Amino acid sequence: VFANREVKLKMPTEEEMRSILARFGKMTPEDELNCGSCGYATCREKAIAVYNGKADVTMCLPFLREQAENKSSMIIAHSPNGIVAFDADMNVTELNPKAEELFGVDRAEIIGQMIPALYGETAFDEARDYKRTIVKKIEEDSDQGEIICECENVTRAEIEMVANEETTHSISDLRRRTRLGMGTCQGTFCTYRAVGTVQGLTDRWSANTKELFKEFLEARWKGIRPVMWGNQLKDVELTRGIYEVSLNINHEDDTLYGASTQQAANPEAPTPDATTKAPANDRATAQDGAIARDVAPKKRAKKSVTKAAKEVRHG
Repeated sequence: VFANREVKLKMPTEEEMRSILARFGKMTPEDELNCGSCGYATCREKAIAVYNGKADVTMCLPFLREQAENKSSMIIAHSPNGIVAFDADMNVTELNPKAEELFGVDRAEIIGQMIPALYGETAFDEARDYKRTIVKKIEEDSDQGEIICECENVTRAEIEMVANEETTHSISDLRRRTRLGMGTCQGTFCTYRAVGTVQGLTDRWSANTKELFKEFLEARWKGIRPVMWGNQLKDVELTRGIYEVSLNINHEDDTLYGASTQQAANPEAPTPDATTKAPANDRATAQDGAIARDVAPKKRAKKSVTKAAKEVRHG
């Protein structure tokens, strides 16, 4: 003999049913999609399960998607940045109030129109021609496709094209046009590539290479310093090791380069040699001094990083 162990579900009233349905976005009968994504055949079956404590009220895919879209819409609508969305045919599909203000357009009039409706045919054509020129240069000369900034995928063709413009005067100007140095390494590995690329283009670029380096690296430092902590300190030390020690950007120890500079200016002048001119018993001292001068910039770089770390910690 088997006992009847059927579990009878409690049935909500129509008022309770409507209240439960409303909690997961089913305000009207048209909202009841009965899609089955929750595991129940109908939305009302899901509501009965919720009423009996057998289902989670938020377990509804259309409801969750609508919530996510609403949150995204709120973020876009209240963003201080102008946001414009396009479809595959470059037609405007959405823009927020800030974009309306920046472009001076009305949302109702611009939706469905192509990009030039926002900022004019001329600017659109210039941007399109710029990209076509870059692609053509790379197709004609594979060397132009060399990646100068790996983080932002900036090619040699882009660097040379922007650098040759009369309005470009510094590596920071290149950054604003191409995003050079704005990636993960913050210019550690692309700065010397960029300087090497532009140095031979025109006289104005080769006039003061050291200042090209310093101006750009100092600008990057302004952005790094407020968030420098932990592994970021190691990255900064690597950057300093490359530019301050290896390339001696600050020229802190000119004695290392003084002899070679004088020799270049006056080739007929005898080459200084501390070890041959010094007495025999002083040669070891002269050699030790040369080693000390070679190590000095590295010690100064390490101290400067330690000092920067302390400044960050103590605010």
